[in-house]
Amino acid sequence: MGRFNYYGSVADQRRRNLAIVTLGMIFSISLTGLAILLLKHDRAEAKTAEFQAAAQSAARPDPDTIEVLIPNSDLEPNQLLEERMFRKASWPKQYSSAATVKSFEEVKGKFAKSFIAAGQPLHSAYITTQRGSSPISPLIPKGYRAVTIRVNDVSSVDGMVRPGEFVDVSFHHILGDQKAIIILVERASVVGADKQVEGSWRPGMPAPGTVTLLLTSDDTQKVQLAEASGTLSLALRNATDLEPMPRNPVTLKEILRKEEQKDPSTSCQGTITIRSKNGVSSEKMCLTDSGEIVPRVPESVS
Repeated sequence: MGRFNYYGSVADQRRRNLAIVTLGMIFSISLTGLAILLLKHDRAEAKTAEFQAAAQSAARPDPDTIEVLIPNSDLEPNQLLEERMFRKASWPKQYSSAATVKSFEEVKGKFAKSFIAAGQPLHSAYITTQRGSSPISPLIPKGYRAVTIRVNDVSSVDGMVRPGEFVDVSFHHILGDQKAIIILVERASVVGADKQVEGSWRPGMPAPGTVTLLLTSDDTQKVQLAEASGTLSLALRNATDLEPMPRNPVTLKEILRKEEQKDPSTSCQGTITIRSKNGVSSEKMCLTDSGEIVPRVPESVS
């Protein structure tokens, strides 16, 4: 009988065990790699879907905005308008008007009528078809700009705003959910009305359709942005009046609140009736919010 090879059997068993462990490790690594690949694939698909959704959302126009034309840099009066000077951008509808320029085709071959600030929607009132030497240019001090705004009989104080006068410029807009007005510029010098300059106006001339104001560069941007976003009006003031005006926005709610403070009857928490001893005469008193008793203002009879 042959001798049993114990050591050979043990070596074979070890090799088999090693092979099984190796195969198990390879299988485990393969599963891990497959899981990683699947995870990356899912993430890639998710990112692709997110990108496509964002692209579709960007391509879909916002109903509350419109495309407008915006200057890339400041434009000087009489400068020829070129397409490279502008870019298109989305702008809220509530801060634009029918005079807001929406494409370069509207101003192609035209000139800047007055100084135009960069970064604000282009307005048709600032554009002209003819370039020429302006009689206003010599009147403009260094650091100032001549800015033209559109006016009507009301906003130009029934046509009484003429070259040489001083005006306050007010901006009418929507603040929150209510109408508001704020003074943008005080004591702006009027240097032109339509094509008339100081000294050329004569009695009987019609009310101007445009008024040109002498403004600082900062006030120029305020006025041009305001005109593109709401309505401007002018208030004629005495040339010797140097008193500053309040700059806080005024709303209808604030006006009514001030009227209530003037009229105690509108803020009464209760009414106290004081009668004479014989009961013939009586007087109604008002109990105010602060606890004071004041005479009640009689209600007007319509």
